Amino acid sequence: MKGDAKRILVASSDAEERDAINEALSPLGYKTVLLQDGPGTIEAAIKGRPSAIIVDLELNIVDGTRVFHILRNNPNSNKIPFVFLADNTVYIKGFRSNIDILLLRPINMEELSGSISRLLLRVEGAERGQGDKEIEGRLSHISLVDLLQMLHLNRKEGILKVSSREATGIISIKNGEIYNAKIGEIEKEKALFRLLAWKDGIFEFIPRPVEIPKKIQGVTGNLLMEGIRQYDELEKIRDQLPDPDSLLKKMIDVETLPKGLKPSIREVLNLVEYFPKVSDLVDRCTVPDYDVYQALLSILQKGILKEEKGKTRKRKDASKVFLTDSQALHIRENIMKRWSEMSSAAYGKIMIASTSDNLISILLNKCKDLSNFSINPSSVLPSSDKINPFGEVGVLNLYGGMDIVLYALPISKRMQPLWYIFFKDSIGLILLWDVDTMERLGELAEVRNDLLARRRLPVANVLIGGAQPDKDKMEESKVALGIGRNEKIMVFDPNKNGVAEKLLFLIFDRLTKEEYVLS
Repeated sequence: MKGDAKRILVASSDAEERDAINEALSPLGYKTVLLQDGPGTIEAAIKGRPSAIIVDLELNIVDGTRVFHILRNNPNSNKIPFVFLADNTVYIKGFRSNIDILLLRPINMEELSGSISRLLLRVEGAERGQGDKEIEGRLSHISLVDLLQMLHLNRKEGILKVSSREATGIISIKNGEIYNAKIGEIEKEKALFRLLAWKDGIFEFIPRPVEIPKKIQGVTGNLLMEGIRQYDELEKIRDQLPDPDSLLKKMIDVETLPKGLKPSIREVLNLVEYFPKVSDLVDRCTVPDYDVYQALLSILQKGILKEEKGKTRKRKDASKVFLTDSQALHIRENIMKRWSEMSSAAYGKIMIASTSDNLISILLNKCKDLSNFSINPSSVLPSSDKINPFGEVGVLNLYGGMDIVLYALPISKRMQPLWYIFFKDSIGLILLWDVDTMERLGELAEVRNDLLARRRLPVANVLIGGAQPDKDKMEESKVALGIGRNEKIMVFDPNKNGVAEKLLFLIFDRLTKEEYVLS
């Protein structure tokens, strides 16, 4: 197996039960990690993939079922087998009968140790068999459409890997139905339809269990016909399409456009400010390429966007480099000095708690031109279009091999268990609000207090607004947040240059000051 083949997480709210399981498994050579709550279990599983997880369904804070679902939805932990401990027979959504085990109390320790041994042997055997190819060949001999139809008719299950000179794609198939397709970061129908257009390359089909959720909706036959249709339609308008290397420039204020725009047009207009190069924009849009180009042609014809041929995007260097190599190394050294567990970390998180998703978009709009900074496209779409209401919104690549991840955190109290789960590897906290959303400052205060009780961090209190607010608003904000009178609030004016650099400098400067370094 990949990872530590002897490491087993034992998560139970009952200390005696944890100790009994440890006594049963340790003599067999297993390295057990004893845990008492859900967040700790999730953190331990993500930090280093264990061979198996034994989990109490009535686990503290986040119960065992929720732990199971969170880890099943993480690509780095979705194959970990689970042994559930319960008082009664229960239905567990997503339970894999050929992998997971349910044991009822009182737990027979001999049965438990035997189940673990058989479970790990079964998983190891399945992994050894994953490399056996059943079909392989070239797309010049059989088209991908014909190949997928054959796999569909024979109700095959496994992974179809397709490689060309430029890229490699993966299609997941279960019972003959297409569950998902991926080319790098591109997935779903967009990736599938791109793959269907490939005329040359090699393929191989590897039979193996497919346990991911079905991300592509619709039956295989209809999907293939739609993919062929879109390819044919795209070829008809190929000469009308903007050059992939052209830049796109907004000619009018998008806010003046009528409501009810087609989703593909709305997505293009939201992303073009961050990804003005045509090829980048097409890649970043979630809808299939044909829909993106149709939207682009319509927008260009109406004069909403203008194609600027022969121009290249201004390099994000020179005036926008706000950290020298020595400064970046100094920041990394201080991070490692302050938190020993980050001595080998490749990234650190700056958590962002905001009273509005729109404020995060404003912040990212000012960060987008910083050198070595990249934006997560889903984070700049309207809330109704987002895949997740929280998560990674941008990454700053520091010299020396460390990434600083900007991570948006939901401030709703009911999401509190997730604060702790995603708080791992945090190095700073940004609180964002504006005058119109000050009624939610109490929620920001709860996030701040809860997180700082777990980890001492530099905090940036940021009021977003175009003009300096009056003293009453500043004082009201301090009182609502419960911060000291001497603690400053930074006013973030989106109309000014350099505010993003100033904010990040504020966090980094506090990280490098001696009073922030723990002994």
